Amino acid sequence: YNGKNIDRAFNFQDGLARVMNEDGLFGFVDKTGKMVIEPQYDYIRYNFRYGKAIVYKPQEGGHDIWADQDWAVIDREGNELFASNTGKMNPVSHFGPNDVMIVSTGYGMKFKTINSKGEKVAMLDIDDIWGAFDDGIVYYAGDLDNRKMGIMDLEGNVIIEPQYEDTT
Repeated sequence: YNGKNIDRAFNFQDGLARVMNEDGLFGFVDKTGKMVIEPQYDYIRYNFRYGKAIVYKPQEGGHDIWADQDWAVIDREGNELFASNTGKMNPVSHFGPNDVMIVSTGYGMKFKTINSKGEKVAMLDIDDIWGAFDDGIVYYAGDLDNRKMGIMDLEGNVIIEPQYEDTT
């Protein structure tokens, strides 16, 4: 594509598949094989889901997605909806159908939910996240020696108080 080999292709999700060219840059193709978003990202953190993907922008000196690297939320046409930096916020989940995702803030274990414009929806009073789903969060409360799991919605409202040691 444009004189570059496509070295890897991944599964389709939400109608698009990420591809990686010989330079290690990622883009997206549709089901006909047409490149719909040019290879330009160092990494795709979360593939398209509900019309949005979370991508890492190239940085000088190579890429380290766990360092202070800019990331963005893009739509299916490649338009940037919101951009951030991992030093300020780090994506923890993908967007659900309600246009909300979870981010950690700073380098600590503080969490909040934001919308695709980067606007805060809620601060989450939790110690850690076990997992997120479309409309809720399985979270930990308590220190490492006495952690219990509970469930809350994406607005921070507790659905089930922390009381479980494990979940399956």
